[in-house]
Amino acid sequence: MPTAEIPRYFTDDSGRAIYLTGSHTWNNLQDMGKSDPPPQFDFAGYLDFLNRLNHNFVRLWAWDMLRTWDARDVVRPFPWARTGPGSALDGKPRFDLFRHDDEHFDRLRSRVAQAAGRNIYVGVMLFEAWSIFASNRTQREMHLFSRENNINGIDLLGSEADGVLRDWITLDNSEVVRAQEAYVRRVVQAVNEFDNVLYEICNEAGGHSHDWQDYFVEFVRKCEAEMPKRHPVGVTGGMGTLSDNEWLFASAADWVSPEGWGPEGELSGYLQATHTWGSAPFDRGGKVVLLDTDHLWGVGGNEVWAWKSFCRGYNVLYMDRCDDFATAFYEHERWPQRFNPDLRREMGRIRAYAERMELNAATPQNGLASTGYCLAQPGEEYLVYQPTAGPFAVELASGAYEYEWHDPSTGEAAGQG
Repeated sequence: MPTAEIPRYFTDDSGRAIYLTGSHTWNNLQDMGKSDPPPQFDFAGYLDFLNRLNHNFVRLWAWDMLRTWDARDVVRPFPWARTGPGSALDGKPRFDLFRHDDEHFDRLRSRVAQAAGRNIYVGVMLFEAWSIFASNRTQREMHLFSRENNINGIDLLGSEADGVLRDWITLDNSEVVRAQEAYVRRVVQAVNEFDNVLYEICNEAGGHSHDWQDYFVEFVRKCEAEMPKRHPVGVTGGMGTLSDNEWLFASAADWVSPEGWGPEGELSGYLQATHTWGSAPFDRGGKVVLLDTDHLWGVGGNEVWAWKSFCRGYNVLYMDRCDDFATAFYEHERWPQRFNPDLRREMGRIRAYAERMELNAATPQNGLASTGYCLAQPGEEYLVYQPTAGPFAVELASGAYEYEWHDPSTGEAAGQG
């Protein structure tokens, strides 16, 4: 959990700061693809991939629609049991939203355990909302909580307003909330014993969801109060509502991932429209920030952004097509060639430097370097990033220091002494 003194990072049982960084992709929990059943995701290969990169975090995605947002890709398994009577829109038995499918929770538990065995932390996403916003009316009918797909008489479509299925992300419908509570309780029971778990309430739920997300932050804590372990609970921005960022930092959550864009294209402080993907402001403190490309711009980013963000006190996450595993990882023509192996590599290099530093004592010290990017414990250690070529200055406390250069364009050490 974060400490009052150092809110930028989580800490382990010894009190040492944990720097989190990792690549996440859409089908790493539920399989997705055009065949039925869809191809199985190679989770062991994925963990190999993360270990080779020196990444230590994965965000496990949740999907709540029979098809992905563009209604082409089959998704399975789901948390809810297909009991019937009657057929859902995919021709298979309807769901009982108060009965759960053991296959889903066994898979969740197994993947968290496998990640723990590789020293990888897992962000367990409970709900997903972006696909609802990105869908048209016909596609929204594929949601499990829409009338044709369940036997419980629950119909999210009746709450639709301006493209938002309000009953999914608000407290308006007590029956929906009751079903959501039962599901969340089952998730918490499945993974509570593991030390590598963080919870995320919902992916990009937007401004309507604030009270609902705060409610489920406390609900997760209430569930865990009856269990052996406690885990951090987070909320994420998204859907182009910059007011989300104010709410994020005022919310009941332990960690946040801020929004990058507003509804009219205006920028938050977490994103500047430059060819180097911008830079982040100083950590606002009080909560751990997992700066995720998903909520800043989607797929994209580069090593410049990663190093800038690290020097400003952020943990860095990358939403990744993972093209290295083309036969097992989700592919989509919407994002052709928008992945960056240099970014992946440097995320791992950053983690290596983070683990050599005393992050508990190091803080962003913008004024100590003319480059504007410096993470330092003055008088003890300084990590300075130089985004562009040319001379620069660093203000050091007097004394003798060992130094080391690292070249982010190649990933290689470039001298020491």
